[in-house]
Amino acid sequence: MSIISDMSQSPDIKTVVEMNHHKIEELYEKNWPELVSFVQVRMQSSREYAEDIAGDIFLKAMVGAKTYQEQGFSTGWLYTIARNHMIDVFRRNSAAKRAGVGPDVFA
Repeated sequence: MSIISDMSQSPDIKTVVEMNHHKIEELYEKNWPELVSFVQVRMQSSREYAEDIAGDIFLKAMVGAKTYQEQGFSTGWLYTIARNHMIDVFRRNSAAKRAGVGPDVFA
């Protein structure tokens, strides 16, 4: 039985966040190795850099979990966040190259 069905009214925000973080943790455990490999191949990067990017992706997922509808977290949702984040990283790195500075300036 879910926490929501046990309550007579809508759960408070703390309960929702706790539920979502538990689901994010499950998503992390299930998808971490594949996500790192996905990022590494797509970005043609080292394993360490791919792990950094994948960590950023999971941070974005945790932030997004606070407002995500209770439709359930999915691998597709996570990979959409990953794709969008990698596009942002490519844009930031391209802007840095055009400006003749390191990408850390735009971080």
